[in-house]
Amino acid sequence: MITQPAVGFYRRQSLWLLASACLLLLLFELTRLDYWISNAFYDAASRTFPLQNAWFLETVVHKWVKYALLTLAVGLGVQAWRTRGSERRFYLFLVAGMLLAPTVVSLLKAISDRPCPWGTLEYGGSLPHLPLWQSLPAGLKPGHCFPGGHASGGFGLLVFWFWGRQHSSRRAALLWSGALLLGLLMGWSQVARGAHFLSHNLWSAWVCWAVIVALHALCYGRKAVSLQASEATLPE
Repeated sequence: MITQPAVGFYRRQSLWLLASACLLLLLFELTRLDYWISNAFYDAASRTFPLQNAWFLETVVHKWVKYALLTLAVGLGVQAWRTRGSERRFYLFLVAGMLLAPTVVSLLKAISDRPCPWGTLEYGGSLPHLPLWQSLPAGLKPGHCFPGGHASGGFGLLVFWFWGRQHSSRRAALLWSGALLLGLLMGWSQVARGAHFLSHNLWSAWVCWAVIVALHALCYGRKAVSLQASEATLPE
């Protein structure tokens, strides 16, 4: 049964995204928390990140996991064309969410000035680490390293919260938490390699969830969220 509280779902998500964006800005733009974390993986003597070329992180976590997620998206696409009506539409929504969220992150990276850790002056690179709202000085090549691209593949699975909510709030919460954990683990491997700061990955999660919620609103609007969804405990 479709109910009026569906409108409240999108309102609550908008407030949640606004609050979390403010928190991320406070934590990472007004402190050096990113550097305190990345310092644990940096060897000052050699001026390198020793795990930068670690086989497990570079091959298994960075490549194989990505391929597995693409395979899942293809499988869902095939399943969509085997179904009809609203079920097909929902499968296509899941595929679109998995692919669109990381795509938006990649587009943001393409226009970003912010460098990777290994490209900053503090870690042997040539670029300053500036606030998000400040552009690089003229003559410097942009870093194109914000938000975290690799982690966005895992965060794209946050779209499965909408599948889980059709069964129970508990299943929705577990799927959302599992997707968040996978994205964080994928992102953490990049932090260890010196490829991203922690904030890059947390902003990637923020962007992915914002895109997924917006996509759901576009595809379904008020008719998409049932009373059960509006009462789900996570991630509202």
